[in-house]
Amino acid sequence: MSYGTPPPSGNDPTENDPTAPGGYGSNPPPPPSYGSQDQPSYGAPQQPSYGSDRPADAPSYGQTPPPPAPGSYGAAPTYGQPSPYGQTPPPPYGGANPYGVPAANNTKAIVSLVLGIVGILLCGLLGPVALILGRQAKSEIAVSNGAQKGAGMAQAGFILGIVATVFLVIQIIYVASVYSGRG
Repeated sequence: MSYGTPPPSGNDPTENDPTAPGGYGSNPPPPPSYGSQDQPSYGAPQQPSYGSDRPADAPSYGQTPPPPAPGSYGAAPTYGQPSPYGQTPPPPYGGANPYGVPAANNTKAIVSLVLGIVGILLCGLLGPVALILGRQAKSEIAVSNGAQKGAGMAQAGFILGIVATVFLVIQIIYVASVYSGRG
């Protein structure tokens, strides 16, 4: 018994005949010879094979495709004309800066942060000012719709202002209690 042939079953009369067409283990037909009638000549148009997604009028490999028709899907947008279907273009990402102008930090947010830090270092003397400016800066940034940034600095200045104000109140109570005992 050879490696590629199954054992004879006795049911098929062609299984023992190697010249029978289509029998199991039979040799495939030889490939067509060069220049035979079955093959088209070089450069001749061919029909797409079964399962091919390329239409017959599509350019072949290496050729540039024709440009898309104006206004068709995939065409380059035409600037300065209204958008299709009467829609308005969406606003740019980020809010109120349509031309790429970077948003500026709110000045009150910066001052609030600096005064909050200094207020803690100086035992709360500037704490109430930092608290008020931080609150104003947060509301201005919220209303600006993206034209101003610095909400984190305003929040930090507001919190540091609260802490500095608490230190100031504790300091006033301490000083009042010390001086009231001497009087």
